[in-house]
Amino acid sequence: MIGQRVKVVFTRFGKAPAPCLSRALLLLLIAAAAGGWKAASAADFCVANDNEFALAAITAQFAPTTIELVQGTYHVDGTVFDDTQTTFQSFSLLGGYAPGCATRDIDPTNTTIQATGALGIVAELVGDVTIEGIRFDGPGGALYLDWTDFDHDIASFVQVNIRRNIFRGLQYGVVVNWVPSGSQTLDARIVNNLMHDNGNSDATACNGLGDGTLNLGAVEDSDATFTVINNTIVDNSLGGGICYGYAGRLLAYNNILYGNTGPDLSTANGTNALLIDNLFQTHNYHGIVTELGTLDTDPRLDGSFRPIESPPSPVIDSGFNNVHGGLPSHDLDGGPRIVGSAVDRGAYESSINDEFLQTVTNTSDAGAGSLRSAIASANANGSGLITFDLGTGCGPHVITLTSPLPAITAPIIVNGYSQPGSSSNDLDVGDDASLCVVLEAGNASVTRGLVVPASAGDGVSLFAEGLAFSNFSDTAIDLAAGSGHLIVGNRFGGNASGHALLPNGIGVQLDAAAHDSTVGGDDNGARNILGSSTGSGIALFQGTHDNQIVGNLIGVAAFLALPSVILVLIFGQTRIFFVMSRDGLLPEVLSRVHPKFRTPHVVTLITGIGVAFAAAFFPVGSLADISNAGTLYAFLMVAVAVLMLRKNDPNRQRNFRVPGVWIVAPLTILGCLFLFLNLPTAAMLFLPGWSVLGLIIYFAYSRSKSQLGRGIVEVIDEVGGEDTMVPIHPPHD
Repeated sequence: MIGQRVKVVFTRFGKAPAPCLSRALLLLLIAAAAGGWKAASAADFCVANDNEFALAAITAQFAPTTIELVQGTYHVDGTVFDDTQTTFQSFSLLGGYAPGCATRDIDPTNTTIQATGALGIVAELVGDVTIEGIRFDGPGGALYLDWTDFDHDIASFVQVNIRRNIFRGLQYGVVVNWVPSGSQTLDARIVNNLMHDNGNSDATACNGLGDGTLNLGAVEDSDATFTVINNTIVDNSLGGGICYGYAGRLLAYNNILYGNTGPDLSTANGTNALLIDNLFQTHNYHGIVTELGTLDTDPRLDGSFRPIESPPSPVIDSGFNNVHGGLPSHDLDGGPRIVGSAVDRGAYESSINDEFLQTVTNTSDAGAGSLRSAIASANANGSGLITFDLGTGCGPHVITLTSPLPAITAPIIVNGYSQPGSSSNDLDVGDDASLCVVLEAGNASVTRGLVVPASAGDGVSLFAEGLAFSNFSDTAIDLAAGSGHLIVGNRFGGNASGHALLPNGIGVQLDAAAHDSTVGGDDNGARNILGSSTGSGIALFQGTHDNQIVGNLIGVAAFLALPSVILVLIFGQTRIFFVMSRDGLLPEVLSRVHPKFRTPHVVTLITGIGVAFAAAFFPVGSLADISNAGTLYAFLMVAVAVLMLRKNDPNRQRNFRVPGVWIVAPLTILGCLFLFLNLPTAAMLFLPGWSVLGLIIYFAYSRSKSQLGRGIVEVIDEVGGEDTMVPIHPPHD
């Protein structure tokens, strides 16, 4: 079980029987003891009632645990989460599942965790945490996540995601506290959350980490990054809105902090904060603070904390798109995160669109309703939003281009997810996106797809999402200039909703004049899939700067194919060692065969350990160069050996005879030499050293032990299967 992931689905939705819980607890204790109280097997729990919730929480003490909550209400009081002395490995709390957990609707209003006592969820942690799609209700409780490296070893890198949740009516706030003893790194993202009406008015104003609504703390000299994006933190009666203290970095974008008791934003000495396009009125700054685009006015939110659209709230279309790690695909209630030229501030996106709207209604290459016409109109208008309505269903709808599209010379959004039937990915591992719009080159004259030309100014940007690209021999998306480009949720190569995508030359290219752009993102829906390219998946040219390449799947086909190739090579190497051992060139123990499986288990184990060691401690590029050098040398020697055998033993019986050997073999030798001489110098020098080591082994051991050298050969009786040693004439020196 160790190292495996266990899926647990409770088959009853009433209370779990006591004997079942007792047996489960016993198994957990055994697993913990066997692992020395380290992490045991990872577990997934489909939870539908309080007892199941309590059992899943216990599991998280001993193993990385994913808790999938069926829509409903759960009570944290009395669970191990409600205990200040409990240490957890890592866990995910995910709301919105249907019974059986086969499907999910991420909406924090359908899954509630309620705390009536003073603690709530209090967790001392070792590893990662994800909390998504849950409403946390009071009147008691808090969410307190703490990594203190005194009683247990914190992981070297810890990822925290708190996204699309509602915190309301809690006695205390949300705390993320980082206290490592070494060089561990924390990356915490708090995205698309609503925090309102928390606290009981008895808290004092925070100075750095304190009694605020969202408390972010790191011990001095520690490595921590807190990224806070598009949260709404309003009307709380605690010591402030965001309280940040002591060390690390705070990156805050597009947040609304308003109407809180105490300062809306407070930073302590020793901190470093970057604040871009937030809304808050009161603050208490210490440390280093860089502030851009702050609004200090009433955000004009309705009773559900959404921006009022008429007259429009100042938070609408006024945020910053190019945030660290990328924007999420959805807002708090599941709608698109960007509607218009810029994201709204806060957790909710309004329906107001300030862009010049163009809708593509057919797959024609030209004419009214075509993509070509939409780009031309948006360029002429100075900006534009391009959506798709290509009939009913996903299709997919393939737009085949017979000539290059117009270059993009204005800020333009091309939203493929607007096509009915489209959906973005919501899987942590894998991809379940449905892409319904395909751009495909129809002939050799169409070498590029969407293009921002080198003549474009910094104000020109392309936001492309939900599109598939096929058969562009040069580049699918070519960003030669401009800034603030967002390329998210697209597919290059592979398959799009049943349509095979032909290879592109390069997937996404950023030339020297393009900068401050994002390809992909931390959100699951933002990742691009780039495969089957004849060139690079993503190409960054010298001079481009301040770009983010985050969370993409690149070279998927190679990722899937390489393991099988590597396995074949490893198995081949074991058989070579096996034959060498059988012939006496290596110790006899290496040719032992397992009595049950009939495989050379000793040499397979030794080879596997050697390969694992090399892969773990040496750069993969250097290993590849060294392997290429050895492979080229082997091929060269095979060609030389074939020539020598053809000359010295022309009458030998051959099952296969190389045609044109006096042409093929010399060309092989020259080709291998050419490729070898183009390898890095270190790889070329490694081969002679390795060859010298081989010669030492040969003359020190193999030559005297080889069966050929001793004048014997092993013959296997084809009927009885017995080995017979037959003398032969030894070779003359």
